Amino acid sequence: MERFSLMARLKAIRGLGLRDLVREAWLSTYVSPTRSILTSLGVVLGCMSFVGALGITGTIGQQVSSSFDIRRATTVTAESDEMQSDNHSTWITADGLNRVQKLAGTVSGGRVDAYKGVLIRHPHSPVIEGPRISLFGLDGGSLNAVGLNIVDGRSLDAGHVTRADRVVLLSANAAKQIGVHTIGAAIDIDGLTMTLAGIYDDSDRLGDSLAGAIAPHSTLASYRTDLNSTKVIVETAPGAAEQVGARLALAISPAAPERIKIIAPPDPKTLRQEVSSNVTLMAFLVSISTLFIGCISIGNAAMSATSARIHEFGLRRAMGARRIDIFAQVLMETTMLGIVGALLGSLLGGGLVLVISIINRWVPVLDVLLVIWAVGGGIASGILAGLLPALSATKITPVQALAR
Repeated sequence: MERFSLMARLKAIRGLGLRDLVREAWLSTYVSPTRSILTSLGVVLGCMSFVGALGITGTIGQQVSSSFDIRRATTVTAESDEMQSDNHSTWITADGLNRVQKLAGTVSGGRVDAYKGVLIRHPHSPVIEGPRISLFGLDGGSLNAVGLNIVDGRSLDAGHVTRADRVVLLSANAAKQIGVHTIGAAIDIDGLTMTLAGIYDDSDRLGDSLAGAIAPHSTLASYRTDLNSTKVIVETAPGAAEQVGARLALAISPAAPERIKIIAPPDPKTLRQEVSSNVTLMAFLVSISTLFIGCISIGNAAMSATSARIHEFGLRRAMGARRIDIFAQVLMETTMLGIVGALLGSLLGGGLVLVISIINRWVPVLDVLLVIWAVGGGIASGILAGLLPALSATKITPVQALAR
């Protein structure tokens, strides 16, 4: 009996244990779940925006990376301003193009000649003056490299280039402008009649041609002398663009590589890391701002609750509760609100990532560390929000409770 009395006195001296504090805080939260959720709404929104924004960013990054690697990060271009007097390029040679094809990481590549302001019309059209477009001359390598999406007819090949056939590919826009839709129709290009082989509506590496036309470069070189510019387009394997770009000028012109300008895309990994870092910083700032609002919301609610619970705290003090016990109880209650808000916000953020991924048929990417950081932020918000109300509650005395 004496031993039991001694243990009771020791427990009273020690105050409330962690289990008691957690139970009291949970009961305080569970009694009115709607009020608790509304009180911690700022924490919910902050954690949801943090987990959702970074989760969606990671998911989109994985989807965009493949398309970026295929189109943008696998294209290297070589240009030069040097032209001969007969309007033919001096820096592109057959040997140079052969060396380009042998570069490690090269998939395909070739020359692209550009003729600007070319008059194009259907010979049987009543319209005498047709539109003026850009006409591009491609060889066998560049026809493979530019990645045309043929919607009608067929594309050109190396045989057309070797024979200098008078065939042409029209972009969907150009075909619509001159009113031609039949493959095999005759097309008048500045007085030169050519046969329509196909119509395309997209190009992976020659976006300028989407309102123009494409023909074998050998055919155009035989009939035209108004070449405006020429360049070499190279399609590389994913991740090899930087390597190919470093050696391309030397492969094209070993004697004078300095006269050739190389345009290579940035490293896709570096670019994605920069974009990801910027988005992460933005999401972090938004989340911190929202958590701060949630912290103020919880703090105001806790201060109001403290004023309404003067009788309770006074009674606890009268029954032997110490100031530290009251402080710990209020602080645990606000911390519990922060935990509930963080868990609910993380759940909603993860659900948002999952729903968006399912709608777009993506593979969701969600780092567990994001949830851990979000819960940690919610706990920190709850603790900070409870400091002032907890200090205010410790000043309540039994006399004040009786006076009320």
